[in-house]
Amino acid sequence: MVSQSPIGKSSRSNPVTYVKAYDDIRKLYADQQLSKIKGFEPKHFSFNIEGGRCETCKGDGYLTVEMQFLADVTLTCDECGGKRFKREVLEVTYQDKNILNCLT
Repeated sequence: MVSQSPIGKSSRSNPVTYVKAYDDIRKLYADQQLSKIKGFEPKHFSFNIEGGRCETCKGDGYLTVEMQFLADVTLTCDECGGKRFKREVLEVTYQDKNILNCLT
């Protein structure tokens, strides 16, 4: 039986975060040469916490505009273009893939 309810402590949890595989993926990206040059740590490759996530949308990839008398409007974040991470973080690659490519 599969449920749509969150599988972890956060509503952003997914199977990769729940089984802790994402920890190893973040460490892999943090170990890349460009990450070391920029001073990135594994936390920079998470859209759940400050550091690498887009702070405009808080790592959601979208913004919700609350309308008083109409339904709320959801817009793609102008800062990250819906990618959830800061541009500098997405510059770090492993085998020609950045962290976003790895997650999708």
